Amino acid sequence: MDSLSVSTLENTIGAFFVGAVMSCTLFGVILVQTYTYFARFPKDRLIFKCLVAVICVCELAQCSLICYSTYTYFVSDYGKASALATLPLPLSIAVGFGGIIEPLVQGFFAYRVFVVSNKICIPTICWTLTTVRSALTFTAMAVAIKGDTIVDFYSRYQWLFSTLIGVSIVTDVFLSMSLFYRLRHQNSGQQSLLPSPPLIDKIIAWTVQSGLVSAITEITMFITFYALKNSYVWVAIYLSLSKIFSTSLLASLNGRMVLHENTFALRQTRHFANPITFPSTPIDLTDSVTNVEGLGTDKTGSQDGIQYVREDKKDTTLPEGLELSSQVK
Repeated sequence: MDSLSVSTLENTIGAFFVGAVMSCTLFGVILVQTYTYFARFPKDRLIFKCLVAVICVCELAQCSLICYSTYTYFVSDYGKASALATLPLPLSIAVGFGGIIEPLVQGFFAYRVFVVSNKICIPTICWTLTTVRSALTFTAMAVAIKGDTIVDFYSRYQWLFSTLIGVSIVTDVFLSMSLFYRLRHQNSGQQSLLPSPPLIDKIIAWTVQSGLVSAITEITMFITFYALKNSYVWVAIYLSLSKIFSTSLLASLNGRMVLHENTFALRQTRHFANPITFPSTPIDLTDSVTNVEGLGTDKTGSQDGIQYVREDKKDTTLPEGLELSSQVK
């Protein structure tokens, strides 16, 4: 407790309280996004619906454990200086749910890289990194449950924290840059077969933002871990980390509706005199249309594609992942 005695109330349980409030607020955002997803995409692929459901359940469990830990600090262990030396057991268990949520989200974005590039090399590297990250997270959970003090954790397990955050940052940046390169390359090389450049630019912006937000959060947590060793500032940031990953995933899935609306308006403006048809079965143009982003449709025709008539009279469907069910509410 010697090194913790210099900590103030504000940067220990005060910082933890702020982190818990932010985490619960982001959980509310996740609930709204989850409701929006299931309301707008009732015909989406089963694998994506299961992914959203699993992440929502894990977020609920983690948020409940964070709230219980807050109660422990402020009620059960109120006035006990020794309570600051270790993490409460519920909070230690909550770390494990981060080991489920964050790798799942990163694995999803790695799948998008595969859909866009149609190459397995980069996604395989990303999936391997996410597996390593998950293993390191569960190791950190085991260390926390063991009951070592924060001081012991700093002295004995810095390598674990540094490796965990380092792997996650590398994965996020690698995924964002891979998607950025592939989308930019397609936009410059095959503009006639893709949606309009402004829409591609919007997809690129979303791709970069989703990776950079999580990477910046992790970098900030890494810096505070070493710069503010006698505080819980890094713990406060960690409480919201998985929520940032989840919101990125849900924003990507729900963003398809925005892309659909923008595409519809743009086509209507450019080709006002041409009809817009909504076929019950999409036309297979896999030889001429390059995938932009795999976000929820398959190639088996399980969902209706949205078909547009262009000036050259060639029928094309929106790239995979930007298609929406004709029965979207």
